[in-house]
Amino acid sequence: MPSTDYDGSHFQDGDYAYRLNKDGTTVTVLDYSGTDSAVTIPALLGGYPVRCIGPSAFAGMLAITDVTVPDTVDQFYESAFSSCKNLATINMPTSLKLIDDFAFNDCSSLQSVVLPSGVTAINLYAFNLCTNLTSLTFNTGLTTIGAKAFFGCVKLSSAVLPDSLTKVGQEAFSNCTGLVSLTLPAAATTYGDSVFSGCIGLTALNIQEGLINLGDYMFVGCTGLTAVSFPASLTSISKGAFGFCSSIEAITTGSNIKSVLAYSFQSCTSLKRFYLTDSVTAVGISAFDGDVALKDIAIGSGIKTLYNNAFNNVSLQNIFVNLELSDWNKIVATNGLTITGTPSVYYAGQWSYVAGIATPNA
Repeated sequence: MPSTDYDGSHFQDGDYAYRLNKDGTTVTVLDYSGTDSAVTIPALLGGYPVRCIGPSAFAGMLAITDVTVPDTVDQFYESAFSSCKNLATINMPTSLKLIDDFAFNDCSSLQSVVLPSGVTAINLYAFNLCTNLTSLTFNTGLTTIGAKAFFGCVKLSSAVLPDSLTKVGQEAFSNCTGLVSLTLPAAATTYGDSVFSGCIGLTALNIQEGLINLGDYMFVGCTGLTAVSFPASLTSISKGAFGFCSSIEAITTGSNIKSVLAYSFQSCTSLKRFYLTDSVTAVGISAFDGDVALKDIAIGSGIKTLYNNAFNNVSLQNIFVNLELSDWNKIVATNGLTITGTPSVYYAGQWSYVAGIATPNA
């Protein structure tokens, strides 16, 4: 048994309150009563290895600027360091496996995070509003990033998500307004809504070959994006994925995309050209609504469903269709397609791509 005081549930060792874990051999830090700005958490309390930093153990401690965590620790529990607004540096011990909900929420002075190889999950709001976080290094082995985990990290400039990642929660990186470059791994199978919404500084987006689906509203309001390339593996452009991306000028869908869902490119006010490949069978409600600069659209031979308001508030000049006249007329009639104005329509054999641009044949 520990030689320090016991109050029925907690022990005390110097400035640290702790409890014995269920394994009977390790302890969890529950509270810190010291006044140091640079805190070194001991590897042993009461003679037992420190395994966990408990819920709210250091939460709201404004005096703390630096924390050193021993390599015995494998979990940061919920709100462990939440609202430590002056915490600038903390090491992530090599033993660490889990960063729980709100663990570093509102640590507005934290500058750098390097995740060790054993971390498999970063839970919801873990680094929410870490507004001075500029450097973030993910580990190979990370599988889950929770909802709003990095929401509002406005100084974070780049993110390379690891190939081991399989799930990214809703708004995980939303409003990271300083994010300039982003690499999406092939392995991620589940994205929540609006994962990168409002990342207005994002200009370089690398979607790796192998990725099949995007999340709904994934890049909505990313006003810095000027171009997007889709890998052959991608099968659909999700609902609202690039809505209000007001700097995108041209899009060609990937060779295996089958559907462009509702609101996918709504209010992309700089979009001038959009080319649907032959693989696309369906275009959803208001997919291009409000794309006031859109003048040319190419529609592939696979099209079956084209919602009647897909081009609402759009004045097209040229429609290039990889169909015969009779087949195109059936599509228009079947879907009740509404097109503003009287654009020129070019059918199969009347146009081709010249240097990647749909062009009427001479």
